[in-house]
Parts: sequence; C-alpha cells; structure tokens
Amino acid sequence: PYEGIMFKRDMFRNRFDWAPKPEEIRHVFATWDTAGTLTGRSYTVGLIVVLTKTWKYYVMMMYRDKMEYARVRDTIRGAANRFMVDTTVIEAKATGQPAVQELTGDASMYGNVVPVLPPGQRGGPAQLDWVDQITPALDEGRLWLPSPEFSARKGTDDWVPQFLAEMMAYPEGSNDDIVVALTQLIYHVEREKHRFEMRDRNKLGPIRYGNPAEERRGKKWWQRPRVREPSRKLLV
Repeated sequence: PYEGIMFKRDMFRNRFDWAPKPEEIRHVFATWDTAGTLTGRSYTVGLIVVLTKTWKYYVMMMYRDKMEYARVRDTIRGAANRFMVDTTVIEAKATGQPAVQELTGDASMYGNVVPVLPPGQRGGPAQLDWVDQITPALDEGRLWLPSPEFSARKGTDDWVPQFLAEMMAYPEGSNDDIVVALTQLIYHVEREKHRFEMRDRNKLGPIRYGNPAEERRGKKWWQRPRVREPSRKLLV
C-alpha cells in the first residue's frame, strides 16, 4: 500500500542533501540483518546510520544483496572500515551469530559489536514493546533519508524507493530484511539514550588535525567531496 500498513509514509518524509557536520554527530552505527545463503527470499541488509546529538537518524547507505557467509562477514568488516563505524548492531540469529563472534574479537579494528534478538523470539523484545519503542522516533520525524541529489553527488544508486517499498508493505510484504535492520537499531538506541548521554558527558574535547591533508583523512566518507574525473575527448 502506498501509505503503508504498520509504518506510514509520512514517517519517512525527511530528506537530506548534506551529511551532518562532524560537531553534530553523536555516533556512527552499522545495523545488519543477515541471511547468508544465495537461495530463498531473504536478503542480507545493512544500513549505515549517523545518530546526531539531537537524536536524529541519518541513513547514509544501504547494502542489500544475497550472499554466502564469508561475503557477509567481509562486507560487514568493509563497511565498518569504510565508514569508520563506532558500533555494529547485528541480528543474533542464523549467520548473524557467527559474525558477532568473529567481529567481537576484532573490536579494536571494527568498533563495538552489539548482538540483538528480533521481536517475538525467546529472549527478544515483545512485539508490542518493540513497536512502542520505535514509533515515537518515526512519528517525530527524526529519521532522515538521502535525497537523489546526495546519492548522485556521492556516486551511489538511489536505494530509497526500495527502502520505502519494503517499509510500506510490512508486515504483509514478501521481505522484511530492511525493516529488521532499521528497527532493531532504533529500538536499541531509544532504550540506551541515557548511556549515550553519560558517555558524551565524560568525553574529551574534539580532535584537532594538524593540516588540511590530515583533516580530510579524518573526515567520514560522506563528508569528503567527490573528486570529479577530468573530461576526455572521445577519439574516433
């Protein structure tokens, strides 16, 4: 349905043309719902999400593909390195569980790893608690998706239509991998707000880089200007 079933289109109304400034960023997350097989209808989905100091969620990138476990693991590691992720949230079932175990041992390289259980599963949140926890953030318009201009500037595909189609179809759609990846992160963050606030109060001041080259290297991927290739004549 165009307007959605559980999630309404108006919850995803905001678009950004520019990434948050470094001083606005509280935390950088990667959140993953893994499948680990090339057959079946499920996909491995990963979202790179910037959490700002005003508790807004900027979804910077989406990974969505069918892949076997070795590629799942390598993709999670590659995303953590590329986007300098602080915390990776992984659904702790199927291929997610071994990924949690491997990445936890490499925390110094890939940041913190947080395993989460999906709603309704033993040890996971109750379905009603899960919905109650994530709905306010969406109703308040705290979720932001990239505009087509942002994606074009960064040279990435515009994945927002696919994202919205699955969110609007839930829970009657054929796939829920995007839904799980997004909502497990929001559920985790909204429940842990006080911990983030305490951590930020104890944080040291901002890092100052010594020269422009170091400053550029210190920036996140999406804050770097895209280098344009020089135009070339076609010789025939």
